[in-house]
Amino acid sequence: ISDSFERAHMGLKQNAFVKEKLEQYPVLRPVCLTLKKLLIANDFNDPYTGGLGSYGLFIMLYAALWFENMNSDEMFQQESAYKGRLFIYFLSMYSKTFDVEKKWVFFFGDGMPIVVDKFGKFSNTNNKTLCVYDPTDTKNNVTSKAFRIQEIQEWFELIKNKMTLGK
Repeated sequence: ISDSFERAHMGLKQNAFVKEKLEQYPVLRPVCLTLKKLLIANDFNDPYTGGLGSYGLFIMLYAALWFENMNSDEMFQQESAYKGRLFIYFLSMYSKTFDVEKKWVFFFGDGMPIVVDKFGKFSNTNNKTLCVYDPTDTKNNVTSKAFRIQEIQEWFELIKNKMTLGK
């Protein structure tokens, strides 16, 4: 009983986190829904088949929002331009250039993400899984089931190139 209670408690914390961030950053909703629809259309949305689940996708997008905000010019912060900019930034961040064997995304207690080198048990070169840790539970890798990450990264790269190069 305590294990199922703990999972339910974490689900409530995760739900509260998502609601808070959606209120704080309204741009997350349309970009996340667009990415989710694209994942569904290409069969990359189900963690049981190696895809990205909704919560993992949201956490990845939230991290991308932080990094994009640190690198962006204020003139691009207008909502209409910003949705597209965040979408492209997300695709760029998690495409083939994100080395899942060497990097992982972790969150500080205040919710600020950082990309760091894998170390210790995570530094095994055979570890080809994406590691994005839950800001509400830093022991929980919300993308641990995404064993098709290399396919997903190639697909992100393809979409990014089509959008930025018009190919």
